[in-house]
Amino acid sequence: MDYALSSLPHIETERLHLRPLRLSDAEAFRTMTDEPAILGAVHFLVRPFELANAEKLIVGDDDGRDCFWGAWSRGDPTLLGTVGTHLSGAAIIDSQSVKSAEKGGRGSTRTASMPAKRSRERSAMCWSTPRA
Repeated sequence: MDYALSSLPHIETERLHLRPLRLSDAEAFRTMTDEPAILGAVHFLVRPFELANAEKLIVGDDDGRDCFWGAWSRGDPTLLGTVGTHLSGAAIIDSQSVKSAEKGGRGSTRTASMPAKRSRERSAMCWSTPRA
């Protein structure tokens, strides 16, 4: 493997900041994820979704192949949503995004798979760009 997903650069736009979740984000991640619509849509989540579950997902297998990214509005510490990414083989990044119901997302989820580029910067741009 050329890199760990968590080593990809943070992504910032005029409105959003995306970065890998840290253990210090676990409570916000737990709160956002412990919504009925999200628990019902994501097959691997347990009910109730507790702090230890959030911490385990953030740490993953510690092999660099899994990474949960958080999305925040610039200047607002409230977690808006997450994107869980998994490196499948050497060339595909699978992702599932979850948007907080509290922030107007109705607990929505979306999945996608896309090719990873060799450059870390290009990989971040590739998987973070919405597909038509």
